[in-house]
Amino acid sequence: AAASQAPPSSLLSQEEKMELRYGKGVKAKLFALQHPADCSSARYVVAEKHGGSGFGSRFWFYRMCLSKAFILGRVFLQMWTGPMDFQHLEPWTNCTPATKQAAVALHGPEAVVGCTWPGDVLLWMNAMPPEYTQFGLLWWQSQLVSYLFRPDQNLQKLIAENEAFLSRPYASMHIRYHPLKKAESGRRQPFKNYLRMVPSNWTNIFVSADKNITSHTSKYPDYTYVYKGKWEKGTDVLVDILMLASSNRLVFTYSSCFGQMAMHVQLGRDFCAPVHAVDNFHHTMGLSFHLFREDEVPALAQQFDVTGLSDEAIDRCVAVLRKTEQANEGLGTWRDHVTSLQTTAASMRLFIVSFHWPIHLPKRSTVIQACDDGLVRDTGGVTWAL
Repeated sequence: AAASQAPPSSLLSQEEKMELRYGKGVKAKLFALQHPADCSSARYVVAEKHGGSGFGSRFWFYRMCLSKAFILGRVFLQMWTGPMDFQHLEPWTNCTPATKQAAVALHGPEAVVGCTWPGDVLLWMNAMPPEYTQFGLLWWQSQLVSYLFRPDQNLQKLIAENEAFLSRPYASMHIRYHPLKKAESGRRQPFKNYLRMVPSNWTNIFVSADKNITSHTSKYPDYTYVYKGKWEKGTDVLVDILMLASSNRLVFTYSSCFGQMAMHVQLGRDFCAPVHAVDNFHHTMGLSFHLFREDEVPALAQQFDVTGLSDEAIDRCVAVLRKTEQANEGLGTWRDHVTSLQTTAASMRLFIVSFHWPIHLPKRSTVIQACDDGLVRDTGGVTWAL
């Protein structure tokens, strides 16, 4: 009788386990939506602003717009790119500005929906399709970044040539030691914190750093360090990110967009990949926040549940948020944005959910079911012993 009972809803099917780990189904859906049979009859999410001058800010903007397009069932078309953003990557869509204009002629203005920064950040930065909520936002955003960072054949060849200098298994480290932004100050990690994430019997380490760190690596001569090389112009950033993501173990910090991109690419390929963050501080497009597991969010949300509260009580919530922000610099450059929000329960809740724990992780039990190889993993600042 017990054998005939349906399994608990919390259990993943074999198909769901494979989707959580490799995301083949969602990758196929992303590609199909971005490559319609007839672009002139498609509907679009069009972005003409880049969301920031830096490479990381631009790609987080692209990621947000791609997510918006997927959720709305539209094609994401980026009208403006930074220098060499698309070089050496597979095309994101087969549609063009010309086919977009044809779609407008066919459907009218509703054929195009804009994607803007910072206008769309509050609603779309951390949105995700309801059919994938059980996998968590980190998983969803990793699928998006993995799609955006598909290397073309020339870049794949370049990466393979450079991987030849490394024998597996090898770990990779992204280390940012140049002066950090104000929102990230005081969070620089000592080199030993990176190194302790590497298994003791591994000796090969690929290092991508923004300054010469031989004064640190020389203290640990038992390792063989391979540093970023002089890649072909226009490929250096992409090669570094993909080399980091191709390693057997990635060590990085959330406080760097560069390290986050490598993490997303690696987890987009295999969500069970061992990625190790030496901090739990996340900074993206001027926003700063911490990471929480999905099953931690409800308890945290109760602390800031403002349903039915008076304006006076909501003002006290704002004061609490400000104190929290000042303690951990949790809002970064968006400090003044708090006071610009309408003091209503709805807007305050949206603010809290969007900015204080946006990158929630799948529940621990969900990950254990899909990654049952007995390894110890550290994903999103939470160590899972599987």
